[in-house]
Amino acid sequence: MAKNLGLNAEILESWLKALNSIRNICAHHSRLWNRKLGIAIKIPQSSQIRWLFVTP
Repeated sequence: MAKNLGLNAEILESWLKALNSIRNICAHHSRLWNRKLGIAIKIPQSSQIRWLFVTP
């Protein structure tokens, strides 16, 4: 999956863990605002990743 998106597994894993955490908070009707997730999302730095940059 990561290869198809042009990412390495470490970056994709950080995003999936964060989304999983957000999903669980919402599913259990917990407060999402002003909350620290405790998970750092890693941002890819490569300009080769087309979906990362929004073009008008």
